[in-house]
Amino acid sequence: MKPLAALAIALALTACTAPAPSDAPTPSGTSAAGPAKPTPQSRAAPLPSATRVPAAQVDPPDDRRVITASPDGRTLQVPVKGGGCRVASVGITAQTADRVTLALVTTRVTPPDGRCTDDNPAIPVDVVLDAPLGARRLALDVREQR
Repeated sequence: MKPLAALAIALALTACTAPAPSDAPTPSGTSAAGPAKPTPQSRAAPLPSATRVPAAQVDPPDDRRVITASPDGRTLQVPVKGGGCRVASVGITAQTADRVTLALVTTRVTPPDGRCTDDNPAIPVDVVLDAPLGARRLALDVREQR
């Protein structure tokens, strides 16, 4: 086969497999076809050799929320409500010498059929700090948004 013909066939195949522009997601998470279906939230794998962050070090204290830290203290695994029609996320909002503030956000996503399950387990989400948590306080800003 001539090189030019092979190139033309390769380009044609690429064009056939590329997604149509109307299927591209928009910033709001929808496409031209309508709202995106919620996808199952992936869970972070348990941190190897992790230790529990003492509830007394967390603001507000909550014995039911088990937060763990990696051996070097830089990676925290934080449970956030998710599942069903909820997506869990964790973001660092501040890090100082004596305090780390995390935003634990549960975002509600409604599927096109409008049906959601009441299943909202705690989804473990990893967050990596600039420096080990150590003795610093861990402040949690827990909120839900639509």
